[in-house]
Amino acid sequence: MPLEIIEIGDYKFIDPAKLDFENPEEVEAAVNAFIQQLSQDPDANARVSSAAILGKTGKVAEAAIPALTQAFQDQNYNVRVAAVAALKSIGTPEAIKATEYAIPSLVEIQQDNNVPAGFHHSATMALQSIG
Repeated sequence: MPLEIIEIGDYKFIDPAKLDFENPEEVEAAVNAFIQQLSQDPDANARVSSAAILGKTGKVAEAAIPALTQAFQDQNYNVRVAAVAALKSIGTPEAIKATEYAIPSLVEIQQDNNVPAGFHHSATMALQSIG
């Protein structure tokens, strides 16, 4: 059965409960679709959703590590924080190591006085999760 991607407006979603983790082609298709959305979608909410889904997919999303690491440079602070959380959820040694590359962009969020307090808090929590 082909992967079912739910589209609502410009947003794409996969119900992880419906993803057949025993079907490598389906998992690869899902991971690739969300890597593309994370890397190319102009809508920050779609990029945040993509990072979150990649994280929920777990270790099978290991191919997303470079795209998630690149997301640390995203203009949207939520995307940066979501990328850290996704890497922590993927949980492989390579993914955990990649979170260290987020430190400069998270510190930037903390030091920006024009950023709402919620972003400061999210950046602080992400930094604490890195160790």
